[in-house]
Amino acid sequence: MSVDPRFDRWLSRRLHEAYDSVLKEALPAELERLVLQFAAQEDAAPRSSVDRPEKPEVGLQCDENSSSGPTVRDAWSLRS
Repeated sequence: MSVDPRFDRWLSRRLHEAYDSVLKEALPAELERLVLQFAAQEDAAPRSSVDRPEKPEVGLQCDENSSSGPTVRDAWSLRS
């Protein structure tokens, strides 16, 4: 089943309109600590390369446009 590219553009635009402001909000310190803690636990856990591809070195990086520290979008990027 093929999806109309116009629908994809419309949906993408609507999602950005609805959620971009939330993704740019500063990440609360406690949530930042938990995200980093869970990321460290995942990195320390043994895993099979068959189950999971090797992932690059992770760190909670600030969005270059943010002056207030890590954002929700930065934390979301660690989920992979």
